[in-house]
Amino acid sequence: GGGGGGGNKSRYGDGSVRPVTVAMVAGAQPAPDEQYEIDGRQVSRVSIIGRVHLVAGQQTESTVMFKLEDGTGAVDCMHYIDDPQSQVATSLKNDILVPNRLVRVIGTLRQFGDKRSVRVSKALLADGDQLTYHLLEIIYSHLSITQGVPQPQQQQQQ
Repeated sequence: GGGGGGGNKSRYGDGSVRPVTVAMVAGAQPAPDEQYEIDGRQVSRVSIIGRVHLVAGQQTESTVMFKLEDGTGAVDCMHYIDDPQSQVATSLKNDILVPNRLVRVIGTLRQFGDKRSVRVSKALLADGDQLTYHLLEIIYSHLSITQGVPQPQQQQQQ
């Protein structure tokens, strides 16, 4: 998370990770330099938690393509693997990116034709607690961007 204060204007356009839903990805507006805007703010990287649905026939040794479904929609994801023989790659393919597994992906938004997708840089196992926290993060970031960060109210003396 970020610190409080008035310097939050570029919070999610500065390389930090913005928690989002698939519906927010679908509604993201194109911005300059192959970037996107959500809630009027430029987004460079996103975090989504959802269930994996593998796309049959689209796997290679160095690329795993799958759909991620989070209850608001589904988005195509591509995870490029630098070293297909590594222990990390084996764990990714055998333990993390398996059908119906709840995972958190972190990546960048991409557009191919008329289809929005996520180029995944990291995929991690998630659980119900992380999903709840993720949804709360989405709500908090959306409200703080669209309505401002709430300030503590002073109690008035009577």
